[in-house]
Amino acid sequence: MKRLHRYLLQEFIGPFVMTFFICIFVFFMQFMWRYLEDIVGKGLEWPVITEIVTYIFLSMIPMSLPLAMLIASIMTLGNLGERNELLAMKAAGISQLNIFKPLILIAILISIGAFSFSNYALPSVNRKLSILLYSVKQTQPELLVKPGAFTNNIPNYRIKVEDKKENGTLTEVMIYDHSKRGGNVNITLADSAYMGLTDDKMSMRLTLFDGETYEEKKPESRKDRENKPFTKMKFSKQTYLIPMEGMTFQRKDEKLFKNSYHSLPMRKLEYMADSIYDKTDKWAKDKVIRFTLISPLIRSLAYDNYPDSVQQRVDKPVFKLDSILMNDSILNQAELRIQKMVLNRAIESVRSNQRSLSRSEEEILGMRMLGNKYVVYWHDKLVLSVACLLFFLIGAPLGSIIRKGGMGMPLVLSIFLFIIYYVIGTTLKKAGQAGTMPVWQAMWLSTLIYFPVGLLLTYISANDSSRFNFSLIFKPVKNILKRWMLKSKNTSSDSTEA
Repeated sequence: MKRLHRYLLQEFIGPFVMTFFICIFVFFMQFMWRYLEDIVGKGLEWPVITEIVTYIFLSMIPMSLPLAMLIASIMTLGNLGERNELLAMKAAGISQLNIFKPLILIAILISIGAFSFSNYALPSVNRKLSILLYSVKQTQPELLVKPGAFTNNIPNYRIKVEDKKENGTLTEVMIYDHSKRGGNVNITLADSAYMGLTDDKMSMRLTLFDGETYEEKKPESRKDRENKPFTKMKFSKQTYLIPMEGMTFQRKDEKLFKNSYHSLPMRKLEYMADSIYDKTDKWAKDKVIRFTLISPLIRSLAYDNYPDSVQQRVDKPVFKLDSILMNDSILNQAELRIQKMVLNRAIESVRSNQRSLSRSEEEILGMRMLGNKYVVYWHDKLVLSVACLLFFLIGAPLGSIIRKGGMGMPLVLSIFLFIIYYVIGTTLKKAGQAGTMPVWQAMWLSTLIYFPVGLLLTYISANDSSRFNFSLIFKPVKNILKRWMLKSKNTSSDSTEA
């Protein structure tokens, strides 16, 4: 039996490792397409690019493991079924549970490893990746001078060149200097120029040859405004030093993302979620008490009924609880001018509080959604780990049923099943973050949907089905529909006879 188990593990590990790196590469390319514009053209050094790529690969591991487990299990059992080895094992009296036992054990170990990586290593990876991407976004694009077009990525300067030679020499250069914020009042023309960075890479040195500078003077009198004076200066050589702040990559402090929901382990995620929920509840309660539409009598009720921590934020009550105030009778006795003034103030107060209620509702909803994100990521670490075992439960019996190995049918079925799982999970995750349904239901519903599918496939495989028999799935549904149609027919017959 040990030799058989070693053989099964050898058959499984090869496809698993191969599909695992293929899945990481696919998810990596999807990630790069999203952030390609933020990375390309920033003049990053190779160590920084290598660090970004490494962290991206590591961050794709939790998502890649379930899909790799599904493809590898279908391929392994499909190969065994296609070569009739699975049939020979069952003919030798080995039960399906004993055949799957070593693969179940390695699936459990991979699930535990996935959880450990997601909870302990992944937060640090996400934090470092986030700070790198943030630092790259803050870096301005590297200086690129295109012939025949204005260069707009230099602060306060617009540069146009007619041609750029291989040695870096620029010809027929035109420069608009906007550093004085006066518009196009300073223009420099040169026959040729050479552009390069200073040694500290904090400024750009632009050396111009054989040119002229035109600068319009600010008119000080009406006569000057009519004459439009300007200065003209010729030069054989002139040097510009242009500050290039933000052109070089500067790594930001990791503390900026220390409390981000994707950079925390489960223990801190739970603490942050509870803190946000408690803060939201207290803030909402205080907001309600502070509304100006609350009458003095209601204020006194709130003052006597709320705890001391809330009483300190309530205005001192004007009326006691045992006093009776007839607002309508007092208003009717007042002058018409006073009545209009009171009613206008009341309408204005209602409108003001309506706007305040809308803003407060949006703020409270935003705070609760932030708390939901922490809870979502808390569950996500468990869901992806359980998904490794779940997809083995689906892939192993499915591979023994279809009896097809290789990258053909197994790959198509795996991608189809994973896409459905991913779409359901992503849709429900957004619903959980928005608060339209409980977070734990949103995160675990896709797993609960796929778990019966795995049990059904295991049952079909254990009963030695030669191929996937869809009638076993739809037979109960057909029976229910037949009973419902028969019942409807009998009901309609009874009503006609009556």
